[in-house]
Amino acid sequence: MLIINIGSSSWKFCLFDMNLKQIFSGKIRLDVSPHQLKYIFDKNEYVYLLDDDHNNHVDLIIKFLINKKIIKKLEDITYFGIRAVYVKNFYGASAFLNNEIYNDLNQHTDLCPIHNQNTIMLINDIKHLNTSAKIIIIFDNWFHRSINKNKYTIAIDQTIAIKHKIRKYGFHGISFSYSNKIMQNYLGKQDVNLIILHLGSGSSVCAIKNGKSFDTSMSYSPLSGIIMNTRSGDIDPSVLLTLKKVKNQSLKQLILFLNQQSGIYGLTKHHSINEVVNNLHKKNNQLALEMYTDSIVDYFIKYLNHLQKIDAIVFSGGISEFEHLVLEKIISKIHLINLEINDHLILTDTLNKISTSKSQIPIYLCLVNEEHEIAYEMLNLINKTK
Repeated sequence: MLIINIGSSSWKFCLFDMNLKQIFSGKIRLDVSPHQLKYIFDKNEYVYLLDDDHNNHVDLIIKFLINKKIIKKLEDITYFGIRAVYVKNFYGASAFLNNEIYNDLNQHTDLCPIHNQNTIMLINDIKHLNTSAKIIIIFDNWFHRSINKNKYTIAIDQTIAIKHKIRKYGFHGISFSYSNKIMQNYLGKQDVNLIILHLGSGSSVCAIKNGKSFDTSMSYSPLSGIIMNTRSGDIDPSVLLTLKKVKNQSLKQLILFLNQQSGIYGLTKHHSINEVVNNLHKKNNQLALEMYTDSIVDYFIKYLNHLQKIDAIVFSGGISEFEHLVLEKIISKIHLINLEINDHLILTDTLNKISTSKSQIPIYLCLVNEEHEIAYEMLNLINKTK
């Protein structure tokens, strides 16, 4: 099974056997020029520089795996697994690709321009490989199907909302599902209450009540919620009226602007919070850090109030793993409860406790393996259809 997980700034790929054993993994970084293909072998990291014009990444990955003798031929791959970020239906945790799913993804590239367009391109590239391998889609929104109506309903004319499926969907579900399972196993119970903060290029916060998604910061699209690297997060929709006059662009172009040229980038012209933290002396960088962490804390406090009793706080994602200053900043802004994290983090396990004994609620950092979660759901589907 070859899993290809398209993120905001990278393509992760991972090869599993039919017993969920990981054989090989790598990543194509698209946020650097030239693009890079990175992989770890025998505890050493290797980097290949790629041609930025090479846009058929699937073909590149297959040739790379054959060249490295990881597989002998294309036919060794019997299933492709793809994460689907935005669809307007709940198909299940996973499903074999069909025309309905393909059209659902294709029709909503404007609402999810960073992911859906690349997902469609990926599917088309696989189809052009002339392979009999089946494509399985794993859905980000499925984890959030448990959110109650009073949380997922958007306050507009309900005739329009229901007809056009305008509601909160939630995203990063695969990541949240993985962290949730890890915590359930660690705590030895299913009905866990958690606040999970997935902080990466795209970021969102999720409240877990009794082991299920109770609410999440992203709503109708991945543009909403907390401030992100290039996404604005929550803004007053009326801003679009002024932007339309100032930029003289279509609504579709403005949504793209809010997705790709706003957030941290809009404030600082840096593409990531990492660049901001490393250059706090530069104009607007301190402001961006304050705004970013404020937007996270606002959702945290909201969910703390709803859940009341929390078993644990869980951080995940690249920012959580590599930007200790950001975590400290977030924790320092939470005043309703006493929280404290260690000054120096040593991340050795999938789940790492990072809070001190002074913390009222234990805090963990989970090294999420979305590709494993995708493979797990793929195998469930394959076994059901045998």
